[in-house]
Amino acid sequence: MQKMKRLAKKAGAMMLALAVVFSSMGGNVIASAEQKAVTVVPFENQWKYYGQPKTFIMDEHYSLSEDVALSDIRWELGIAEENVGNQSFVLKGTTESDDYRFTLEENAPTFEVREYLTDAVVQTYADADSGEEKNISVYSRSRESVDIQAPDGYLISKTLTADDSSWEEEIESGALQEGENTISYYLRSNFNDSTRKAIDSTEKSVTIKVDSIPPQIKELVGGQLTDVEAEGSISIVGDDSATYYYMVLPADNTQEVTAELIKENVTSGYGIVGYGRVDGTQEAALNIKGLTANTNYIIYAILEDDAGNISAVGESGVFSTDKIALQGAVAVSGEPELNQTITAVPQLTSPNAGTLSYQWYRIKLDGDAAEVDAAWDETGGAAEDDLEADDADDDSDDADDSDDGDDSDDGGDNGSDDDAADDSASGDGAESDGEITVLDGAELIEGATASTYKITKQDIGCRLIVSVRSDNYSGYVAGSTSTFVPKLMPTYKKPTVSSKVYSPKRKLSSIKLPAQWSWVDKSIVPVYGNSGYRAKFVPSDTSLYKSVVIRVKVPIKKKTLKKSMVSVSKTKMYTGKVIKNNFTVKYKNKKLSGKKDYSTEYINNKNLGKAIVKIKGKGNYKGSVKFSYRITRRSMKKVTCWYEDVKVYKGKPITVGMKVKNGSVGMKLNRDYTVTYKNNTEIGQSSVILKGLGNYYGKRTLKFSIVPNKPVIKKVKKSGKKLRLTIAKGEKDITGYRVYISKSKSFSKSKTQKYITSGRVFGIQNMTSGTWYVRVKAYTTRDGKSYLSSYSKTKKVEIK
Repeated sequence: MQKMKRLAKKAGAMMLALAVVFSSMGGNVIASAEQKAVTVVPFENQWKYYGQPKTFIMDEHYSLSEDVALSDIRWELGIAEENVGNQSFVLKGTTESDDYRFTLEENAPTFEVREYLTDAVVQTYADADSGEEKNISVYSRSRESVDIQAPDGYLISKTLTADDSSWEEEIESGALQEGENTISYYLRSNFNDSTRKAIDSTEKSVTIKVDSIPPQIKELVGGQLTDVEAEGSISIVGDDSATYYYMVLPADNTQEVTAELIKENVTSGYGIVGYGRVDGTQEAALNIKGLTANTNYIIYAILEDDAGNISAVGESGVFSTDKIALQGAVAVSGEPELNQTITAVPQLTSPNAGTLSYQWYRIKLDGDAAEVDAAWDETGGAAEDDLEADDADDDSDDADDSDDGDDSDDGGDNGSDDDAADDSASGDGAESDGEITVLDGAELIEGATASTYKITKQDIGCRLIVSVRSDNYSGYVAGSTSTFVPKLMPTYKKPTVSSKVYSPKRKLSSIKLPAQWSWVDKSIVPVYGNSGYRAKFVPSDTSLYKSVVIRVKVPIKKKTLKKSMVSVSKTKMYTGKVIKNNFTVKYKNKKLSGKKDYSTEYINNKNLGKAIVKIKGKGNYKGSVKFSYRITRRSMKKVTCWYEDVKVYKGKPITVGMKVKNGSVGMKLNRDYTVTYKNNTEIGQSSVILKGLGNYYGKRTLKFSIVPNKPVIKKVKKSGKKLRLTIAKGEKDITGYRVYISKSKSFSKSKTQKYITSGRVFGIQNMTSGTWYVRVKAYTTRDGKSYLSSYSKTKKVEIK
């Protein structure tokens, strides 16, 4: 208030009591009653990004009343605070000696300060030593200050300020410490667009890792040698990680080995060199190739960490490569069978091999397992129904017809030794996919160090490998048997089975075999004349002996046919042809086949009277059965009739075309049946009566209709929208006519009008223009039922 008073006094006016009042349109600076208000009106929809400078220009951003009493005051419009959100306007006044500031009321218009955000971050810096662009977070070997470049299109500052002098294209990190150094910064837009000088007030940071300590090699060794290759390892001290570089030189090398030489040779691929990564958790393996046989070597290596620190050159101990590898092959002669001796036959290409040594191994291959355990099958695996039955006559009596196959057999007797297998028979063995020339996974056979080897029980199912070594060479050559050692054939006695009467219910599962024997397929029903069914013998020692599958004959007697097995009807109606297969034969609820189980002979099986059938067993059945039945007359109701069920009136008796059949056999009029008619002259319902003769009996009445003749439209007369139709005179019993008038030539239901008239003249009025079609039907009514003629010819009429 004191400032307001000073303002009024300074203007040379009377004392003013100033107040700042804003409406929704702006604000007034009000003096006394003699003074007029100073009106300030900020324009609507004004905003800027945080940090951008904003100058409000009169008549562009706000208006000020022209009638200003305090005319020597310089007015300036601004905002209260530089924060994101809606900010109050501030009106400032300046004279030669004083400054004044008025904050507008809360309900006055506000100015929007919008938040500015960017995803941009600092990306790279120039390495002080190499000048290469590196990611800002990559290790640095220097503790000196690092220049942090602003991203393209931005300026950077360590502090959040609107002062232009604080924003630069780069900032200095300051002195760095060993380890991680976090540098905070802010970004301001430097783009020539609406974001220029907008500040992202979100603090960003970058981490610079300083590592000035070189890594140290913990251990460097070489070993696991062949004549031209070696395996080594390298490890690092602590939990650090680094890239290793190594080169391998003969132990008598006199050249100075430096870190620069090692890295240069690795980079150019010169000599026996290599590189990789190693960390403190485990050692890194070195796979060294291209060495010379029987030579002393040293591995030289360095470590370089991510900051570029390089360790001192490390050296492994001296290691020696082996002699030149033995070259050639080994053949194995002899049969791979139990108790047989096989021989290693070296086929070496290395000169002057000197003294040779041998070692035998055994190995089981997954691919051999199935055949090792497979049974020996003398049947060749043939299916049972592939074998022809023995058709020898069966003269034995099957008195035990009650045997239904449900009772188990009491076991067969052991036969002679005629079919016993030779104990020395050799197994087939699996064919080899190629000789085995390496010893991976093979079991060393203790004491088997001669050039020959006698096969034992432990070798069954295995392939045998022999390795050959030389005093003058390193390594070995190896060869193997081409197949595995098979199991032996066991000694067995072929079982015999007692005879049984055929039964469709008896399966092999009900027929017992001696101990160690079982049927391969227990679900088979053995038949008469079989050549045997496959049975399997399992030896007690399956590790030494094979299982065996042979064919065991099951003696089956034929079943005698009996009359009780036949089902037949006592009578059969006459068919007009021979009657066959009107019976069934069953045994144990199974229907017998007329093709394979019995043959049939018929006597008098066509005409009326007694018919005789004889069946004779075959296959699994024998004997014969004779039975009879009677062929009786067929009812006329059991025949089929074809005739015309609608006939046109002729004024005289009418007949219908009649065709009668017994199944597929045609019947003859006056031999098999007679025909008479009833009411077959006048229009109405008529009947035709069939009566059976000879092989047929009974009556059958069929109905047909007699309808009026097709009418004739005699004349069609049109007059304007009227139509007059005249129908020619027909038979005397016509009751009336049905008239059909349609816009459709096909007389579709939706476009057709139907009329009924009792006279021969018919008229219709108010017809619409266009083409019309007319046709009629005649009808006669008898006993409440109408009998309709067919349609007359269609007449075409044009109505204009």
